[in-house]
Amino acid sequence: MIILTPVKKDELAFSEEILADLVDQSYAGEKLLSEFKKITHQIRPAIEKMIEEADALAKASSDNYIDPTDAIFGTDELES
Repeated sequence: MIILTPVKKDELAFSEEILADLVDQSYAGEKLLSEFKKITHQIRPAIEKMIEEADALAKASSDNYIDPTDAIFGTDELES
């Protein structure tokens, strides 16, 4: 049996942390709401940029990868 469920968009990731930080900065009322919206809209692009950077680093690392196994253990094959 396959059960399909809708994907939940987690647009408000880190919302508690964001709100706590804004309250610590003395935001309240409409200004609090405005700043909260501004910051939550910046999260997705920031995460996407981090993913792009991680992918680029992984690709560069894999393109330039040299397997040190032979240098460490030698190239002698075991005889059966």
